[in-house]
Amino acid sequence: MTAWAQPPSVAPAVAASAPTTPASASQVQNPAATAPEANRLPDIKVQGSVLRDSPARALPATAPITRIDSSELEMRNTGSLNDALRDVPGVAIQGGPRDSATRLSIRGYSDSEDVRVKIDGAVKGFEKYRYGSGISLDPELLKSVEVERGTSLTSGSGALGGTVSATTKSATDLLRRGEQWGAIVKFGYNDNNHERLRMLSLFGRPHERIDLLMSFTDREGSDLKLADGSRLPVSATDAHSRLFKIGLMLTDDLVVDLSRIEQHSGPALELYDVLGGSPTDSFGLVERTVEDVTHSLRFSYAPNALPWFKLRGTLAKGAMSLVDLRLIRDNPTRNSNDTYDWRYNIDTAEVFAEASYETGAVQGKLTTGLQRVRNDRDAQVYYSNPIYQDPDMADFPGYSGAQPPGVSQSTALILDHSLSWGPVTLTTGSRWDRQRAEAKGGTAYVMNRAGTASSIAFSQSSPSVALTLRALHDITATVRRSRALRPPLIDEYFTNNGYCNTDPDLYELSGETGICGGLYSPEVAHQTEWTLAWTPSERLWGGRFQARATFFRTTTSHVLESIQAINGRAEQPGTEYRNGHELEASYDHPAWFANLSVSRVGARQENGGANAPAVFDLPGSLTSVTVGTRWLDNKVEAGLRWRSQGDRTTLSGAQVRPECGRLTGQVLPNQHRVAIQYGPDVLDLFASWRLYDRTVLRVSVDNVTDEAYCTLSGFLGGIGLPAAGRSARMSLSVQM
Repeated sequence: MTAWAQPPSVAPAVAASAPTTPASASQVQNPAATAPEANRLPDIKVQGSVLRDSPARALPATAPITRIDSSELEMRNTGSLNDALRDVPGVAIQGGPRDSATRLSIRGYSDSEDVRVKIDGAVKGFEKYRYGSGISLDPELLKSVEVERGTSLTSGSGALGGTVSATTKSATDLLRRGEQWGAIVKFGYNDNNHERLRMLSLFGRPHERIDLLMSFTDREGSDLKLADGSRLPVSATDAHSRLFKIGLMLTDDLVVDLSRIEQHSGPALELYDVLGGSPTDSFGLVERTVEDVTHSLRFSYAPNALPWFKLRGTLAKGAMSLVDLRLIRDNPTRNSNDTYDWRYNIDTAEVFAEASYETGAVQGKLTTGLQRVRNDRDAQVYYSNPIYQDPDMADFPGYSGAQPPGVSQSTALILDHSLSWGPVTLTTGSRWDRQRAEAKGGTAYVMNRAGTASSIAFSQSSPSVALTLRALHDITATVRRSRALRPPLIDEYFTNNGYCNTDPDLYELSGETGICGGLYSPEVAHQTEWTLAWTPSERLWGGRFQARATFFRTTTSHVLESIQAINGRAEQPGTEYRNGHELEASYDHPAWFANLSVSRVGARQENGGANAPAVFDLPGSLTSVTVGTRWLDNKVEAGLRWRSQGDRTTLSGAQVRPECGRLTGQVLPNQHRVAIQYGPDVLDLFASWRLYDRTVLRVSVDNVTDEAYCTLSGFLGGIGLPAAGRSARMSLSVQM
């Protein structure tokens, strides 16, 4: 009997309540969902209760990681990947309110290198001025989402905020025992913007060693309606997702998953500044088209002859094209039709080997890994008015010094070792990074002409140590200390419109190119975390309970924005201090369920200079409570989510919308006004009804009270756009 033909295991259903194994303290093992075998087990029934057909969250005891499975995403009618994470502590959504115009912020970090996003193991994310994350994968295609907050050995350099890992569905997740083929048809509607959802999934297992899935999802809608009844201009939805996935069990020991994910939107009118501007600002509108294709191959090798050894890896390639047409008719302040053409290629390659051993009362696990991520960006701007064209750069059509092309590459060796003796586990590890950034095209020409190196390379280690103590099999305490680096982005390294172009002393040090390049040093972050968890192994009042509290402190030196010339040298004297706490609790009972999330983050800077006077991109404190109930043997589920976001300090222009906040009267030395942005209280309702065995009706109402508030801006700590008003969603899915 092959592994795929065996009866499904109960382990995934009860993992949330099982005691944490000693090896779980290892940071390298956090992204367990990256292994293909994680897709192989369908939902099951035990003693008449559906354990997985409910809001399911797993809270590992030793690290601030939150795992959300598809049942919660589906029951809440989640509209986007980002929206699914709004009530995860430490996570905030910037930009918007259109789903594709948002990006994630974790512990107040939000730059493209500060929060790493992976889909089926493929690294996503890129550098685009005043744009969102560009990740619009429909949650209908997701099996699970994992959020890891804070630095990690396996996440990659720069991910100071954390990592979000999404895993797509496979046929095995949808078929029941004995079934070979199936299909799901789903229709949805949102009354706020008349958005229509259409989804068709075809899947099957023509052979016990082959798993096939194809899924097509389209979302189209008009402009969003605000709380005052008006429409937010150019906020219409136009998103199309495709997923093609093949799973192969080549041998009893080797499993391979291949996936192709396609995302498309436009051409449609959108704001050039989707993160924080207004429809009337000087950046105006663009006609935007986005094409994003990601190919991923993941494998897992677990030989039966060597039960102590496992091997897993990922090979992935992502290609994205983003074209903006900025027309005079949509931008009255301009006298040229402009075309902005961005092209991104992100390659991911990683392999991890795990070896377990036991000597008497001592158990250990050694994990080694190799990881390489390469990000290649081409950015070109074409003007219809020849006055904007630089004749000196005629050999480099489309060259724009403010949007430089370039390549950044990280190659890393990772070692992690956990040693357990009784209730104590000591985990030590390190990551050795080799970073390289290289200018391309006109930027390389400008730097080489001035005798300045157009490539920068350096190496740095990032050690980590964690100590875990377990008491009474239910209470776990962990303290972790780690160091991480954050290399400059391509924009920071090679733009000629940055600090070195405006500071005469830095300009001279740059070789009179205005490009900081090799003058930068990477940021270095030292993080300390304390985690206390209570995960009873026995049922508590008939249900499964989990609770975890995390306290963290991060000190980051060599803050990039603090660069300045001191005694004829470029230095970065700025230091940032960031601290906060996160509390999560989850209770899952056959008759009801509840989740609690509380988080707060604060920060300050010293020696930041004129470029970095303070930290203005932090979200307000978060308190989120979800409660719900189940009836009729889980055929009906209903609940509510109340989310309270605290006030935050922001930078502002001369005016502030009354529903958004107020000016404080303070003006910073660089003429930025300081404002207080009001934090909203938002109530959401959701319900699902299993009409027949495989026919499910889901209804949700977001912002039930029609609260008027503004989103969090993703640019320079400002106040964002007005948020959508009350939105009622409905969906009907039928599986055949």
